[in-house]
Amino acid sequence: KYAGWLPIPNDLLKDSDQNIIEYLKRWIGKKSIVTNNTLFLAVLNALTEVTFADYKAIKKALNVTLDPMHSVNAVILTNQDGFNYLDTLEDGNKRPLLKDDLTQPTGKILFGRRVVVAPNSQLPTTGTTTKLAPIFVGDFKEAVVKFDRQTYEIASTNIGGTAFRKDRTELRVIEREEYKAWDAAAVVRGAIDVTSVA
Repeated sequence: KYAGWLPIPNDLLKDSDQNIIEYLKRWIGKKSIVTNNTLFLAVLNALTEVTFADYKAIKKALNVTLDPMHSVNAVILTNQDGFNYLDTLEDGNKRPLLKDDLTQPTGKILFGRRVVVAPNSQLPTTGTTTKLAPIFVGDFKEAVVKFDRQTYEIASTNIGGTAFRKDRTELRVIEREEYKAWDAAAVVRGAIDVTSVA
């Protein structure tokens, strides 16, 4: 169970020409995504890490390490530093290895698999001299299961709790979920040296 509470002065709500509550609902939605991502990444980060010598190790993970059943649905998840490294790769004819994903206007694919980028703040690069960016390759729907008991619920009051005495509106958010490892063989957890482009 994850919850948060936010007091809002009633003067702010009355005097602003903006819809403060709608803005806060969007802000809460973003915080909910961060909570979910944190729980999901905690499961992935518990997997044993291997070092990818170079981008060819990603291809080997797709072709050899993963079962073909997992490889066909695989996604490549990395952080901003890892994406920057992948974005610098070229083939022998100086063509980028990262290709545009025709199904998603701003998306990219590598070896036919979708590339998903997480912020460095949530999926950090490690090391001081040698910078290692995390790269996960696999079928995340098979690797991790989300048990969602309750999507986030927003409730507000201006008379309950201390809201009445302090002339404010109080927002409360509650969500209930849990992420569990399901099939560890469905994902390869790797780290790749991005020092040259960091």
